[in-house]
Amino acid sequence: EYTFVPGLDGLDENFPFPSFKHLYHPFWGNEESFKPGAFACYLSHSLCWQAIAEGDAPHAVVLEDDVAFQSDNLEAFADSVLEAPFDLIFINERMQRWIAASSVGKEEPLVPVSQLLCSLVRSGEFASRIRAPGADGYIVSREGARKLMTMLHSRKICMGVDYALVFNSVRWQVLMQLERASDGN
Repeated sequence: EYTFVPGLDGLDENFPFPSFKHLYHPFWGNEESFKPGAFACYLSHSLCWQAIAEGDAPHAVVLEDDVAFQSDNLEAFADSVLEAPFDLIFINERMQRWIAASSVGKEEPLVPVSQLLCSLVRSGEFASRIRAPGADGYIVSREGARKLMTMLHSRKICMGVDYALVFNSVRWQVLMQLERASDGN
């Protein structure tokens, strides 16, 4: 069963930005850094999270409108993934590239984001040539969707939704370790 959630277009001249002012993070409070398309994309994802958080399904798949499936074995994938304890699992090719560029999880079907980020930062791969992880496809638990809605209202929108999903899924202690590793300390 699926539901189509209409996306929001931040480039539409009639987009009601003032009604979402309460979600602006000060980082995006100036015209140079604010990206209307990314802001509206984040809001579009939050509409999905709200539907999942308020729904009955224990998990849901969020797919952007331009996603393309590259596997013939989606049912087997879904069965193995849904048995794992998680709040969010990326299911896209770009995140697979993050795993390929790291030294962790090449044999594992699921790799924790904290391990992946630490490996990429320590190796210098994250800063040098890793593209955004993409939010074009991911699985989220109902509890994870509730956490995402809380995150949206407490931390506000200051980056693209894909990076927000990655960085807000890692504990602050891990982020501090990453910062020290990137500074060479």
